[in-house]
Amino acid sequence: QPDKAGKRGKQPVIGPVKKAAAVAGLSLLQPKKLAVTDLIYLDFDLLVVVAYGQILSVDILKYPKFGCINVHASLLPRWRGAAPVQRSILAGDKTTGITIMEIDEGLDTGGILAVEAFPIEPDEQTVVPPLQNCPEIPNFRSVWTSDPGVVPESGSERF
Repeated sequence: QPDKAGKRGKQPVIGPVKKAAAVAGLSLLQPKKLAVTDLIYLDFDLLVVVAYGQILSVDILKYPKFGCINVHASLLPRWRGAAPVQRSILAGDKTTGITIMEIDEGLDTGGILAVEAFPIEPDEQTVVPPLQNCPEIPNFRSVWTSDPGVVPESGSERF
């Protein structure tokens, strides 16, 4: 999503995903609403979204050769949808985590590719996972060729 206007002076505030992408030297798109026309000039095989907050159209989902994946800030399927970190803290969960998943036409219903859990400390008001806890997928290509490591998410039409 585009940078949000700050409270004082309304200057755009750069989010953590954009900062991390810059440090890693990754390209980053921030359209208000993503369209295939935003992608046609790019050379890529996989679309990754992090904290995007919008449902991607079927045209977008079908565009990349290897599909689209989402880095979701919870242990799916418990906190599907918006505000998973806040919802897990308010519910008194003892653990949370990161889920890397395929994106399909539903809301957080694609196959789960990787999950990493970590504790929520009793006094935490937000959760930031230690970098070493972020899951890795060693071989993306195998994931898109019916890899048995892909766990179907309940409600997914793909499986």
